[in-house]
Amino acid sequence: MLADDAVDITSYGSIWWTLDRYGVKFSAFSAAAIRSGVLKDYNVLILPNGSPGRYMSAFGSGGVSTLKEWAQNGGIIITVRGASVFAALKDVGLSSTRMVGSDDDNEKDKAEDPKPTETPKDPTDWKTDKDDGIAPALPLIASPSADANKVPVPLPGSIMRASVDRTNRLTYGVTHSEMPVLLASGYFFRYSKEGTNALIFDSKGDKPLTISGFVWEGNTERLLKGTSYLIDESIGSGRVTLFAEEPFFRGIFRSTTRPFFNAVVLNGGI
Repeated sequence: MLADDAVDITSYGSIWWTLDRYGVKFSAFSAAAIRSGVLKDYNVLILPNGSPGRYMSAFGSGGVSTLKEWAQNGGIIITVRGASVFAALKDVGLSSTRMVGSDDDNEKDKAEDPKPTETPKDPTDWKTDKDDGIAPALPLIASPSADANKVPVPLPGSIMRASVDRTNRLTYGVTHSEMPVLLASGYFFRYSKEGTNALIFDSKGDKPLTISGFVWEGNTERLLKGTSYLIDESIGSGRVTLFAEEPFFRGIFRSTTRPFFNAVVLNGGI
């Protein structure tokens, strides 16, 4: 697991606590160590939440190339929240997903729910529209017309209803068709066109997506529909799994514990 200045200490701590709780030992490495090739003796890398821009600065183009080469040779990369944004950056290219509201988001209001066996036609990239795409911690109170209401306003913390694709390896053992997940950012990920979408926010469902917490009327649910919480893509012989949000927020929220460990075990990590 990456332990560096780019990493949010709370995110790192919640993953550490969860791994320790289940008796899973891990090694902590800096970005410099990863750039130097330390991953050659490992097959799973966890990138906790952190600033996408600081991730890019920490790895640089050389580090990104090292990550991609390692993954293509069979490595498994699991990213969380801001690290998932980093994975989707145009200059990183670890995922085909795009961010809702970005310059490259050409699917506004056109999303359709993916089929479990859906095969993509061609890859897509994403580049940041402002700086490195970091959402503010808390949004200012402003008229939605300021950005034509096409960009997600960051959430301070809400529990949302995700639909489960139970044919996906990442949801093996999940017995319900819906799952509560936490959202506490403005990072909304479009469906992957190159992989699978294990947990999605159904664009055609009759139920409200919001279970509990504050959301922005006319913005949150409308823009969240047709996006994915959990994405899994192949890259060469390896895989990249993206979590849109913290899977175990401060050790309190645990609904995505099984999908997280499935990403490690069922993707070939053990």
